[in-house]
Amino acid sequence: MKKLLIASAALAMVAGTVQAQSSVTISGRIDQSVGTYKTDAANSGASRVTSNVYATSRLTIAGTEDLGGGLKAGLFLETGLVPDTGKSTSAGAANTLFDRESNMFVSGGFGELRIGKITTHFTDADVFVNATTSHVAGMNQALVGSAKVGTASTAKVETAGGDSANNTVQYTSPAFGGAVVQLFRSESQSAISASTGSEVSGESLGVVEGFSIRYTNGKFKATAGQASTRTAGAGKVEKATSVGANYDFGVVRVGAIRSVRDNSDQTTSDKGTVDVFSVAYPVNAKVTLVGAYHDYSNDLGSTYAGKATVLGATYDFSKRTAAYITHAASKNKADANYSVTGLVGTANGADEKLTSVGIKHFF
Repeated sequence: MKKLLIASAALAMVAGTVQAQSSVTISGRIDQSVGTYKTDAANSGASRVTSNVYATSRLTIAGTEDLGGGLKAGLFLETGLVPDTGKSTSAGAANTLFDRESNMFVSGGFGELRIGKITTHFTDADVFVNATTSHVAGMNQALVGSAKVGTASTAKVETAGGDSANNTVQYTSPAFGGAVVQLFRSESQSAISASTGSEVSGESLGVVEGFSIRYTNGKFKATAGQASTRTAGAGKVEKATSVGANYDFGVVRVGAIRSVRDNSDQTTSDKGTVDVFSVAYPVNAKVTLVGAYHDYSNDLGSTYAGKATVLGATYDFSKRTAAYITHAASKNKADANYSVTGLVGTANGADEKLTSVGIKHFF
């Protein structure tokens, strides 16, 4: 009997050890709201039910395994969600299941090496210094917005790198005195000629290379980074930089970031700059007032200038659930199309307003 008990205890210990070495979690967030949207073109309010006004809805699968000797391996899979229609944000992309991130990593005392579709520290710089960030997510409208440039049909996110990048190899260093350095390169996957073995499109068009530095010291945070994208045309490069900081004074949190997208190597004078200032004032343990101010300009001329203001408040029901109300308004000059609403279709020079009441939940 004693031997049986000892054997059973040993098996339990082994099983517990194996279980502790590997884990997979499923998590995410949901954001839904109702509100009114108004543009100059419509000149009247339009009611709408929508998603992702305050926080970006998503479904996340994360896994890690302890390899021993201080080494770990893992995976990170994430897709965006549109709760008001039940769709994934990857629905419009052919054969795409995880449109936000899909990668694997190995980490240890050397830092971390990650490969796949990745949201880098550089891309996420505005989130890092966003003053409105809390346990139930920061306000999307306090992040760097997007702008159409000239007659371009698609909006360009004026922070470097846009969203997550495909085919990326990324190295993240250990923390040194509060500073973390990240290097990354995203391959273009250009077609290769079977006869010559060379790239059909020439000189790795679309390749993105960059770095970022994050620094944290108590209530102070700062970030800086740069990325370069090889664009169409021999030797042409689009450069993007960002510098930002955040400080928590206790009674109020403030954040600021400057993002520059310099495409003047491809299109003369096309250099867009966005300054975003964000603030959060906790009224009490449950209520927080939030706000942001955006100032966009482009070297193409003063008619490309745009501004936006956002005001709102959140009420925390718990650490996972909160209600919010926000009002976002943008004003654009004749050729500008700067937007913080996340909605599409606004014409150049048009102003827009979005008032929303919603709820966000983490799971």
